[in-house]
Amino acid sequence: MEGLKIVEYTPSYAKAVAEMWQKSTEGWNGENGNETEETVLAAHAFSTDINTYLAILGDEVLGYCAFSRYVKDEGALHIRCLNARYDYHGRGIGKALVKKSVERTIELKWPRLDIYTWAANTKAIPLYKRCGYFLENRQDTTHLMNFIPTVMHTEAVKDYFKDVDWYDDMKRTMNIEPDGRVENGFDFYEYYWDKNGEKLRMEFERRGRGLRLIETDDYMISLSAASQHLILGRSYKATYEIINKTGNQLNVEIIGKDDKNIKFSLNKKIQVIEKEIIEGEFYLSEIVEEFGDFKTHPGVVAEVFINGKKALFKLGIVPKFPAEISLACDDLERFSEETFNMYIDIESYINENGIFEFELPECSDIEFSKRIFKIEMTKNQKASIPVECILKKPSIYGVELDIKVALESGGNIQFKKNVAVIFRGRNSSFGGEIDGKYVIVNGVYKLTLHKNYNKVEIFVGEKKKNTYIVYPKLGMPYSEEFSSMLARNVKWYFENEKMVLSGEYVSNNFNNVIVRTIFRISNNGIFEHFYEIINTSTEETHEDIYIKQTLHYRIEGASIPYDNKIIHDTEPRMDDIGYYNGEKITENWIFSNREEKTESLIWPQNLKLEYDGWFINFKHSIGKIKGGEVKVTEPVYLAFSTFSNRNEARRFALKSNDANDISSAEDFEIDVNNKNPFVNEYFNINIIENRELSYNGEIIVKSKNNFFDDVHVKLQDEVNKISIPIYAGKGFENDLIYVQSNFSTVSFERKVPVFYVKNMEFKSQVTQEKGLTVYSISNGVMNIKASPEFGTGIFSLQFMGREWLDNSFPSAEPRTWYNPWFGGIQNLPEDLIENARILLKENIEVEFALKVDTLGNRWKGIKTSMCFAHEEDYKGLRINQYFLMMPGVPILLIMTELINNMNKYMDSNIITNVAFFKTDEEIKNSWVSVKNYQGDINKYRAGIRTYDIYPKSSPLFGCDDLEYKIQVNMDFNEYAQWNYLSTKDLACFNRKNVSLAPGQRKLLPNVFYTFTKDHVSDKLLKNFQNVRFE
Repeated sequence: MEGLKIVEYTPSYAKAVAEMWQKSTEGWNGENGNETEETVLAAHAFSTDINTYLAILGDEVLGYCAFSRYVKDEGALHIRCLNARYDYHGRGIGKALVKKSVERTIELKWPRLDIYTWAANTKAIPLYKRCGYFLENRQDTTHLMNFIPTVMHTEAVKDYFKDVDWYDDMKRTMNIEPDGRVENGFDFYEYYWDKNGEKLRMEFERRGRGLRLIETDDYMISLSAASQHLILGRSYKATYEIINKTGNQLNVEIIGKDDKNIKFSLNKKIQVIEKEIIEGEFYLSEIVEEFGDFKTHPGVVAEVFINGKKALFKLGIVPKFPAEISLACDDLERFSEETFNMYIDIESYINENGIFEFELPECSDIEFSKRIFKIEMTKNQKASIPVECILKKPSIYGVELDIKVALESGGNIQFKKNVAVIFRGRNSSFGGEIDGKYVIVNGVYKLTLHKNYNKVEIFVGEKKKNTYIVYPKLGMPYSEEFSSMLARNVKWYFENEKMVLSGEYVSNNFNNVIVRTIFRISNNGIFEHFYEIINTSTEETHEDIYIKQTLHYRIEGASIPYDNKIIHDTEPRMDDIGYYNGEKITENWIFSNREEKTESLIWPQNLKLEYDGWFINFKHSIGKIKGGEVKVTEPVYLAFSTFSNRNEARRFALKSNDANDISSAEDFEIDVNNKNPFVNEYFNINIIENRELSYNGEIIVKSKNNFFDDVHVKLQDEVNKISIPIYAGKGFENDLIYVQSNFSTVSFERKVPVFYVKNMEFKSQVTQEKGLTVYSISNGVMNIKASPEFGTGIFSLQFMGREWLDNSFPSAEPRTWYNPWFGGIQNLPEDLIENARILLKENIEVEFALKVDTLGNRWKGIKTSMCFAHEEDYKGLRINQYFLMMPGVPILLIMTELINNMNKYMDSNIITNVAFFKTDEEIKNSWVSVKNYQGDINKYRAGIRTYDIYPKSSPLFGCDDLEYKIQVNMDFNEYAQWNYLSTKDLACFNRKNVSLAPGQRKLLPNVFYTFTKDHVSDKLLKNFQNVRFE
């Protein structure tokens, strides 16, 4: 494309790169459309990419290509990300970026450049092939390999490319099918060039990732073997076929090289006149574990000199044990003395019949019904042998089997094979090796470290968690050197009630530096991870050392301390942490509650969370390390079902029980009246996107009771916040506001209840009733009463012309379990509710009260105050109770203030807000309805038998003949609720555990009593928790 330039990324391009991604979503099936300048900057701040190239036309970025070291295999770089803006597809942008990456790989002298894509990316696969890629025949993924760098590094063919361009003159069939031809089990990939009648053909073998054939106009040299899958412990033939096409002198020298477990000592010089066949013998020595299917395999390797010019030939071999033998059983929690079946699975690779003999070594943790086995196997047969076991103690049974095979032909084969199986149990702690992984287990919790690519996975019971940790990265710049390095000195042990796994990585990039990675599992579900960085020399490091700790953690359903609020991520989709600006994460924790299972991520308070795509990073600044010194990073914690709520996780993260509360909001926030549920006729609805997202579409606001006309607002790339003014001139009752969001990508509806504050006057009076002084106050729809001569709370709550509280006014009397019983609503230490005689001696003060909450709402009502003077256990404790209302609103708020003047610490006392209801003169007509644990409504009737009900949502008290009911709402994270029904009682107890230091004042969380026609969900009433007093 004319004017197109390929440049290196710098931060100055971040905004243009974000715009490129926003215009590329169609090419990525809708992904990557929410990038911003900030997310691009954050993603590149600590990138481990070798280069990041941009395709620039004028001021626009039209393409992007980032490549790095390939961490899943040896000897390769990897195009990590490639994009051409969708509206510029077919204009040569992708080709220019890929060619640039291939040329850079040649320059860096790496042999190969890999790339992944997806199977349906039919536009890109032919482009990749045109640039020298071969598509592997794999079912698990779409992976391509490019050997052009090896071609260009091969001395024997360099002269050919003096006049030939590797790209322009290459002949390829461009399709979307897997490449290669199969011969004797080998997959061969072919490059072919033809220019001006001069030809070159080169073949590469898939498993060994090496050159196995060169053919020019002058000669052809190829390397072959009878089979690719070969049994260990034997010698085999490798064959070189050499053809001289010209009759001119052709001198060939072959020098064999050992590779991994293949010994190859061929050393041969020959002058080829027409055709020669050279055979060399290679030996396949023992291995501990087989090579992964999609990693570079060992090969028959030789330097081949053709008229003095070198080419490195390699033919990959798949080493096989004579048989695959493994142990297996169901991944279930096991119990001591449980009997079950383990299975010995055998697959013979021997091409003849034989008898396999081996013995399972004894183990104190497991008892086998049979340990010595003699199994007849036909050639290439599979078999599974059940073995009855009795478990003595959960553990890993890991052993080395000595296996002897008596062949039908009369020979014998002997080999050793490591096998292992886990028998896990709830109260067990152990570690070991199994299936290419190191494993530690503590109770139901398990951690595995993959040997080949250093990925750490976490299991709870049978379930693998989506959270995982990857290899450490030393810097700066950060290095990928540990991506596939085998950890050394791996140890597992039990220490301080924790299972510990540690392993070491020796840096090649930072001389004399070792990184020790350490994991600890507690049986309470806390996983702890930190590093020890060791300087093994006697000299201080020359440069400051940094280490990056990287993990993947899903955030859907998470609570995130963001921009000085706690944002609850509500969407069920797997969200990208990149939707959040890492600079705005204000505390060091993330808490999730999904499927009633909690997960938490907690990191050191001095670190910032940084992200890169799907990964979260923590950068530890180590500084210079003195000779022989060991520096230790602070740990990062992952917790599974450890903390019951986010407040517990937050206190653990902040290491404080006195952290200031911060407000909470949803990711896409519908803020009615600044989260104040009590509104006048004029109020605003704020639509706030707390993440880094923008929307196109429409928002519609409706009133359930039609107190205002529907409001329609159009959005075009709107971000952050819009404000919608509302005039509810027809509003006079409670209402439910519907906010419908119809965006191009998603539609949803939110509901927010509001309570209209009426223009009514409070009426208060002090009178005499039944010989007692009574304070009463009305807000126009409700009336409450209290008497300082009767009890500590209110004894009367009237609504719609009837009494809703059961009480014994004017005198306390014994009833059911209580002596004396007052009824009404009051807050007391729990141990004084049943046996309250001491209250008859205490002095109670009552007055009318005005309180203004932090939202600016003006509440009026009754304050009762009592300071214990006669009860020794509580002498000096003052309890101030506020029973508060707003004009015309059918809600009673209970706020309790405790002041400790006892001159001693009050340790974990339960203060209970208790209410006795009277919803009908005949108690058998009264009931309470609550949600059961499946979310359905259960209704329990009073007056018949005793019920103790412990709900997880707000209860509704009523009777069948009443239009209105009364709902008790409070924060279930703060209170434990108990509803009690008997032949005479219909009661609600809200219990709060309170500790108070001498002189300390504490306000208990509010409890709301709401008159409503139907049950209102706690989720809708969440804004009640925003009402606070100081």
